[in-house]
Amino acid sequence: MNLFSLIAIILASACLIKASSICYDTYACFDDDDFFLPEEPTKIATKFYLFNRNNINAGEQIQKDSFRTFREDLPTKVIIHGFKGNTSKSWIQDIKSELLKKENVNVILVDWSGGNGHPYSKAVGNTQIVAIEIANLINSLMTENKSVKPQDFHLIGYSLGAHIAGIVGLKVPGIGRITGLDPTSFYYTDKSAKFKLDSSDAEFVDVIHTDGSKNIGMGTRDRMGHVDFYPNGGKDQPGCKRANEKLFTSAITWITGSDKDAYSEFSCSHQSARRFFTDSISQKCKYTAYPCTSSENDDASSEYDDFKDGECIKCSDKGCNQMGYWASKYKDNGRLYLNTRSLDETDSYCLEHYQLRMVSNSLEGQSKARGKFRIFWKVKDYISPTFLIHDETMTLKPHEETKMLIKLEKAAPSEIEEVYISYKRTSNYLIKYFYDQNWSFEFVELIEGGTQRSVRFCPLLEIIKSGTTGIFKKCP
Repeated sequence: MNLFSLIAIILASACLIKASSICYDTYACFDDDDFFLPEEPTKIATKFYLFNRNNINAGEQIQKDSFRTFREDLPTKVIIHGFKGNTSKSWIQDIKSELLKKENVNVILVDWSGGNGHPYSKAVGNTQIVAIEIANLINSLMTENKSVKPQDFHLIGYSLGAHIAGIVGLKVPGIGRITGLDPTSFYYTDKSAKFKLDSSDAEFVDVIHTDGSKNIGMGTRDRMGHVDFYPNGGKDQPGCKRANEKLFTSAITWITGSDKDAYSEFSCSHQSARRFFTDSISQKCKYTAYPCTSSENDDASSEYDDFKDGECIKCSDKGCNQMGYWASKYKDNGRLYLNTRSLDETDSYCLEHYQLRMVSNSLEGQSKARGKFRIFWKVKDYISPTFLIHDETMTLKPHEETKMLIKLEKAAPSEIEEVYISYKRTSNYLIKYFYDQNWSFEFVELIEGGTQRSVRFCPLLEIIKSGTTGIFKKCP
């Protein structure tokens, strides 16, 4: 149980509905053995707003027996907000607008702001009613439009909304897809699958984890889908405060609702899942993600460490998957990793990933090298940034393989002509003369993650002298 779960339960203890069970006509009966009890459906007052390209800006408020502008010939996207959200929030409007720009679809926005406020326990309990309301609407749409099938629906849920989508999936078997945007961990860690999102809830479930710090994250690192994406390791997104910088007092103010700035500060990484998903729709760039099973430890943290070290850039025969709207159930599944640009950026957040692989030579007299090795490459008029491969704290030996993850904001032009490696022996006078003045590499290999293309480069001259730069061209 993380910090927020504990705080939420403590604060909720005085706010729980005292009855041990409760029933609402035409809905269901609920008990508090496993979960918080929901409020009256009329108090939650779930509302639905339907948009498509015939009514992009002024959505029709629909009910389960009234949906005049629904297009039965189109797939339907259902967007569900979380705690303290509503459908007027800019992020939910942005997703709706981007979807309608890119594809001809129905978009239904679910507003349950009448039941998602403080205390948090109330909002958690009310997810059950909201899920029933959504399931009833979907069933009504299918009853009135015989050509509409469960697989035509794609539910997109943020935080608590992700778990609502999961409950809907249990009530409407065969839902085509559910996307979970950083499903919240608060009070859900040890709960039954019937209350939260998991891979059985739809034909395809994809999840973006962005705030899964173990003790203070608002999201979870646990696998929930057929494919789970962990941008930047699934926690501490660039441009947001790190988990260990978040103050306990800010957590209290967020839980009690007394400080909006504290909420924004704490939720930065949590909210980034929405930003990545929204950005992905336009396909301005690709959020290519990679499996990483090289670690002996079967957990996301260890695998991401290997990914950062350049160990994981290869996709399976299924092909590389993409985080966000264009994720596919037919491509790589499981836990997938990628890095992004900072959330401070105003443009897209994608990065292009490359694996650098270098193998040291074993020439006579070549023993060990310590110093700074740097690499860059050239394509016609394009010269890449320069990357530090080894600093003065590392030692190279003959036959030794070096791997490194290289990140670029834009993909390098396709035909790399030359690779350049510079060497500067350590300047530490106490140890410098124990290391070679010259060094040699057998080859350098660059693997482009997005295309999976691999190119090897061989040195024009065997030796790189300290203080000089060696040139490598494509191996014959």
